[in-house]
Amino acid sequence: MSFRVVSQHWYTAETMGRVYGMSKSALIAAAGEILRVANKTVPFKEGMLAGSGAVDADDMKATISYDTPYAVRLHQNPQYQFSFGRRGKWLELAFDEAGNDALVILAETMKRGLV
Repeated sequence: MSFRVVSQHWYTAETMGRVYGMSKSALIAAAGEILRVANKTVPFKEGMLAGSGAVDADDMKATISYDTPYAVRLHQNPQYQFSFGRRGKWLELAFDEAGNDALVILAETMKRGLV
């Protein structure tokens, strides 16, 4: 008895383009979930800090950022007394709290886009 190995390459340029495109969409969706959770506890006075929250994705990585002159100072000083459940380290803690949900969103987005 003999066996013959047959192989088929499915990673064509079209397929890889779809995978890359869906990866970016999935990363944005997952990071968006973390931003949503972070915005629940971001220090809030007039809303500028929360409003500066953004998500970007490129080269298979996502970035979540807050863009105000005082964002880093407030984030890195959890000893400040924030009101109404707001806190320092809000973005770091949001990763801990929503990381698993974000991974589920990432996987579901990829699956929907590639099926």
